[in-house]
Amino acid sequence: MTIKHSVYFDGAVQSLGFVDDNGKMSMSAGTVLPGEYDFGKAGPKETFMITSGELTISGGTYKKGDTCVIETGNPILISTAVESSYTCHYG
Repeated sequence: MTIKHSVYFDGAVQSLGFVDDNGKMSMSAGTVLPGEYDFGKAGPKETFMITSGELTISGGTYKKGDTCVIETGNPILISTAVESSYTCHYG
């Protein structure tokens, strides 16, 4: 397993992803600064758990402890007014 650091939107969104031996991302943990972000469409299904703050993900608002599932092919639109964090499981 390897760790991949990803930086999006000039550093406003950052994550550490865990990549398995086959090159597939299994999960990530990240931070989001206030703003609105379009991540395109979900490749595999993505299951977000909010670990701090509050995120609006594709129209629904989620707080610490909440889970949001984005099915394959659906848009991933994220916005927040406060610094927030999450974990995401893929597939």
